[in-house]
Amino acid sequence: MSIRISMTFFVPGKATNMSDDTELFAVQIIGQARYANTSRRRFQHRNIKPGTSECCPYSSNDCSRKGSKDMPVRFKISYTKDEGKTSGDISYPIIAAGGYIVATGTFDNFELKRFNADHHLLAKTDLT
Repeated sequence: MSIRISMTFFVPGKATNMSDDTELFAVQIIGQARYANTSRRRFQHRNIKPGTSECCPYSSNDCSRKGSKDMPVRFKISYTKDEGKTSGDISYPIIAAGGYIVATGTFDNFELKRFNADHHLLAKTDLT
């Protein structure tokens, strides 16, 4: 299992792509080992397109300082459309290193959903 950022509309038992050309930028800002807190080592991905995901194993210190699936990690996530010409809001979600984040909706109706390592949807107040 690993930290995963996904641009997939999540419906239990079914996955469908987002309905427009929205792309994500995700960078881990808290939870990695001190030596991994550089632009070359940390989890950082630009232009995550609908239907794709990016992962980083929690067993790697580049992603989880303690190598634990329960280690809290925080991301800076932003989204764009029109090849980066239009930007949306910036979010700073926290998840456990073994969990994942799913982006849903469209550019105008964008939402991030956070899941723990056991695939349970986290409430907005969990891990914040």
